[in-house]
Amino acid sequence: RDFKTPVNRLKEAARPFHVEVLDMRRVKSRSPGVWHMGIDARIRKSASSDPEKSEKGYNSLI
Repeated sequence: RDFKTPVNRLKEAARPFHVEVLDMRRVKSRSPGVWHMGIDARIRKSASSDPEKSEKGYNSLI
């Protein structure tokens, strides 16, 4: 399934903060074609407040 819609909803709800998606998964099917999605995310005031970003360079902000 597509995670674009849930991630976009999370980004919109978290504005003006930066959202770092840590994990995404389908949790369960409610009915045919309908899924519950789980998204683990870190929400920060700014990209520069992420200590791992400068050290490891692999954290992506959406």
